[in-house]
Amino acid sequence: MKLVVLNGSPKGEKSVTLQHILWWQAGQPGVSLGISHVAFDIQVLRADPERLQQVLATVRAADALLWVSPVYHHLVPSQVFRFLDLCGEEKSQTFRGKLSAIVFSSIHYYDSTAIDWLTAVSEDLGMSVYGAFSAEMHDLGRKSERERFSAFMKGFTEAIGLDPVLPRNWPPLHATRLSPIVPQGSYRVDLGGKRVLILQDRRSTGAGMESMLARLRGAFTGGLVDLKSIEEIGIKGGCLGCCGCCFANECSWDGRDGYREFFEEHVRPADIIVYAVTIEGRAFSSDWKEYFDRSFFNTHVPVYTGKQMAWLVSGPLSALGYMRQIMQAYADVGRANPAGILTDESGDADSLGAAIDGVAWRLATWQSLGYIAPRTFAGIAGIKIFRDEVWGGMRLIFRVDHKVFKKNGTYDFPHRHWLRRIGMVLAWPLFGIKGFQRVFKARMRDEMVKPIRAVVDAEIRRQKKSSATTGESV
Repeated sequence: MKLVVLNGSPKGEKSVTLQHILWWQAGQPGVSLGISHVAFDIQVLRADPERLQQVLATVRAADALLWVSPVYHHLVPSQVFRFLDLCGEEKSQTFRGKLSAIVFSSIHYYDSTAIDWLTAVSEDLGMSVYGAFSAEMHDLGRKSERERFSAFMKGFTEAIGLDPVLPRNWPPLHATRLSPIVPQGSYRVDLGGKRVLILQDRRSTGAGMESMLARLRGAFTGGLVDLKSIEEIGIKGGCLGCCGCCFANECSWDGRDGYREFFEEHVRPADIIVYAVTIEGRAFSSDWKEYFDRSFFNTHVPVYTGKQMAWLVSGPLSALGYMRQIMQAYADVGRANPAGILTDESGDADSLGAAIDGVAWRLATWQSLGYIAPRTFAGIAGIKIFRDEVWGGMRLIFRVDHKVFKKNGTYDFPHRHWLRRIGMVLAWPLFGIKGFQRVFKARMRDEMVKPIRAVVDAEIRRQKKSSATTGESV
């Protein structure tokens, strides 16, 4: 049995995720395992077509394929995106008909969206997907988790021999219509001196997107509107996964390309950020992924706090539910305000133009009001994962994270409320008495609303007192 592993970790042989496969292989003498470090070797593969052909030949010769990767910024590292770009038209002949499986390791921060994306991509390549195994990065050290992984791989190897028909998880994408040409509008909204950054991946993104960007820029007045492209930053490579940024937010790429300077000069000072994204395949482009991955030099510090954030999307976003989750989470976890995700899928130029005006109004208005929406599950869950990981041991190296989390209240552990804990202990026996439970249930709704109602009643009294003073009626 021949298995090929496409290792998506920029750390190559030192990949944490890859150790799962090496551990499993040690007990499988009958399995021939070929490992290609497609992320670590991405610059070589880009420069040397012969090396790329060797990797693709290994895939074609294999009975099945394992994607092995960490999770970076909701998806796989940008180097995997680059590798798929390099495969070009040969993808259909190389991957079609293979059985595949996915093995991830992470801190479980949006590994679900990474699984969805790579599953959909694998199916588009003509492969069936046995399943995905997403481990916490230290799980291999736990006997129960090794047993779980062993069971996953046992089923995978059995499936290779049986070649079962597996259900498709994501329907094929339909051909994307061209973006409508949006006319210029007459609506204007005053920014009040605020600064807007509109970021696109390439200087030329098609007439439809260009018209949308022109409409958006034209809707703002009274401030600075900065239109930039990732292309002009001159990014020379993706995040290396080295965690060299952990101590003082210093990136291994600093001084080697223009990313850090761009972020400090254009992203950090912006009050409003709009990402203009053209969907390529199942996500945004490899340029975008590289850009987002490199922002990890900020580690887990919320650098978008207080900013308004919106997305202008060209392409089939409605078919990519995980991408909408990612866009929402990017603002929510970053403590920015998600002000809108606008797509061109309707094909109606006039209504799309009006919606662009509406997003411009909302961005400017919410920024002037200082409005940041309450965080939803996406933001709360993501921040709690960071909180627990940093507090639980990562603070030794992620020292900036630790200092910021202490200062901004991220360390909001419930067990730190000592009076509440003592009260719970004292009341526990009382709430176990059936008679007390009946009385409490009868008063449940009144007791739940009582503290909130007290706030409402206090405001009513305050308004009455104020109106009595001014002679107005409430």
